[in-house]
Amino acid sequence: MKNVKNHAKQRYCERILGITDSNEWKRYLAQNDEMVCNHINKMVDNSLFIYRGQIGDNTTKVFRMADNIVLVMDSQETCVITLFKCYFDFGDDMDRQIIKHELLRLDELHNGLKNIDAEIQDFVEQVTVTSTTLDMQIKAMEEQLRLLKAQKTSADEAIKGKRAGREFTVKEIEKIAVRLCNSLEYRRDLQAS
Repeated sequence: MKNVKNHAKQRYCERILGITDSNEWKRYLAQNDEMVCNHINKMVDNSLFIYRGQIGDNTTKVFRMADNIVLVMDSQETCVITLFKCYFDFGDDMDRQIIKHELLRLDELHNGLKNIDAEIQDFVEQVTVTSTTLDMQIKAMEEQLRLLKAQKTSADEAIKGKRAGREFTVKEIEKIAVRLCNSLEYRRDLQAS
């Protein structure tokens, strides 16, 4: 059983029962509160979902319709906030025909929306698989790149090692050449020239 706000009970007396005098509907509710709540709950049980969203303010509500009565509920559908008759000022019979037509169209749209949601879900699942596969490929390629960079670093180090070996040999040659050629006579020759 849904909770029914006092405002909804008041509107039921005014809009459904036609009791517009505030003292009269207060007296009626004092004597028939449980019956009014039960009737409103039966209306909810026999109503059709129309819309969940914000109409008139920034609060999300659920709108349902029982016959030509719109029931406004909280977003969790635990409480009836208010209710009112839906009319288009064409007379009761024509208004009911319009409501019937709009409800049929609304049902078609809700069913279409379910189909669209199912298509989106299928699409998301397919693309998620592709995305996951791409993520795995990217991870493998990043690992490959890391290994290639390590190989390149190793190759660069090997080149440096070879060059360092050559440099060591050049320095060794220089050292021996200095020992052999750096004599006192040679220095005197340099100073004389």
